[in-house]
Amino acid sequence: MRQAPPVGVTCLGGGGWRAVGALLAALAAAAVTAWGLQHQGLSGAVSLAAALPAAALAGALAWRLERPRPVDLLWNGRVWCANDAEGEVDVMLDLGGWMLLRFRPAAGAVRWLPLAQAQAGAAWHPVRSALFAAPVPAQPGLGV
Repeated sequence: MRQAPPVGVTCLGGGGWRAVGALLAALAAAAVTAWGLQHQGLSGAVSLAAALPAAALAGALAWRLERPRPVDLLWNGRVWCANDAEGEVDVMLDLGGWMLLRFRPAAGAVRWLPLAQAQAGAAWHPVRSALFAAPVPAQPGLGV
């Protein structure tokens, strides 16, 4: 059984990832604001009127705070590394030209890595191959 060849890519996510984060923050702020005001007995129209500015503020704040943090993801033929930390990578969402990966380091916190085909360039197919390749089982006596 062949193993995927070594490959590396920088995960940034880009503007799409920032937009999703800002949208989720805006929706959460709108929902909490509307729920809180309706819980206080205010009408749906008043709750909606107050939820819209809260959503705009939360979305703008999330957009401002969500700065791209590049992560170098590397498959060395044996193990995945993200910024020199070894761990495991799971594909959590695959939309064809965009993937959301979960990196679980051997020690430390889980990292979510957005990866876009446009940013990966020529490494897109090799990275996908390494992500979806079946792991090669360790063979006794080979030290693998």
